[in-house]
Amino acid sequence: GGEILFDKEKCKIVKDVHLQYLISGADIITTATYQISLPAAILLANEARNEFLEKNKTKRKPLIALSLGCYGAFLANGSEYTGNYGNVTEDEVYNFHLERLKTFLNFENFNDFIDILAFETIPNAFEVKVLKNLFQNFDLMK
Repeated sequence: GGEILFDKEKCKIVKDVHLQYLISGADIITTATYQISLPAAILLANEARNEFLEKNKTKRKPLIALSLGCYGAFLANGSEYTGNYGNVTEDEVYNFHLERLKTFLNFENFNDFIDILAFETIPNAFEVKVLKNLFQNFDLMK
């Protein structure tokens, strides 16, 4: 959970995991934000990328993807896999994603740190449609 990002030693572990992926050849690392909206997680991924670039003197600049989970992950009832969200409306799902996205987009230097938005485990066409509308409203379809 998000409490990891409030513990200095655990933050180091998260950063080291990012770094190990890069050392192993990953071209993209994802932030530890699938179910949480803590912009500090962006910094850990960026610190790992910077450390990797300093130590490896490579021309390859790995990308950082902001990991965002589906509405079902927020419900924490397994619906992130089934897509069965009950009687939820498009507006509810849209506002859920809008608020999460705003939290990160308003983070200072967001564009310097994040290269890709990764909406993960989207289990139904209903939510894909909602996200498409969100992308269009924020001009994120580039």
